[in-house]
Amino acid sequence: KIATPDGPVKEPIWKFIEGQTNWLTSLVYMRGAQRAPGSYFMDCGAWSYKAEAQPRWSPAECLEKYATFALAGDLVAAPDHMVIRGLTAEEEQYRVDLTLENTREFLRLCPPDLRPIAVTHGSTLETRGVMLRELLDQGYQHIAIGSVAIRAGNRKFIRGILDDVTRLRSEQPFYVHVLGVSALSWVAEFRDYGVDSYDGSSMFFTAFTAGEWLWHDGNGRLAEYPVKRSRLEDIPSCNCS
Repeated sequence: KIATPDGPVKEPIWKFIEGQTNWLTSLVYMRGAQRAPGSYFMDCGAWSYKAEAQPRWSPAECLEKYATFALAGDLVAAPDHMVIRGLTAEEEQYRVDLTLENTREFLRLCPPDLRPIAVTHGSTLETRGVMLRELLDQGYQHIAIGSVAIRAGNRKFIRGILDDVTRLRSEQPFYVHVLGVSALSWVAEFRDYGVDSYDGSSMFFTAFTAGEWLWHDGNGRLAEYPVKRSRLEDIPSCNCS
């Protein structure tokens, strides 16, 4: 909020960030949302209904909602269902099969000016690999790796997923996004694996609640500025990308 003579006024965060041109949002945040300059990745908010039996929206309903906000060239995700801990083998397979059914319908209905992206899930590397190959066979050129935020500490598992992605990309190039993992300890590995984009809340929580500003100098170095011990004029202007 910004102080004004008439009281505090909410301002969108992009007014305070220079150079940011790529954004991620979800259907669960769409009420009253403003659009920032640049391109968007829009997902269906699978985290919000992870404990429910079915995704909240059908492929057609997702596209109808995306159409109120998305512009040409935006990434739009097919409705998926997360594979969370505690599922039986049958429940997990049901969610994977349901997601694949949705991706087929979504790709058929998606307008040609939008970029459809499908999300992989699974508690094993074998399940992930089979699902990824099926999505590529369906015709997807943009793939997101899902259900990994809850497994972010299992580096061997995530590396296994990315190793498989790398092998397939050597035969058939495609765009790769990692959902929900953005800890600084992963940044170098994502770069080495050729991950195109990723999202998460780690750095935002650090900046806005833990009291540190993080600044990348463009040469592979990350500087940390503790808010309580740093003067505003000493912190470089943000130029996120």
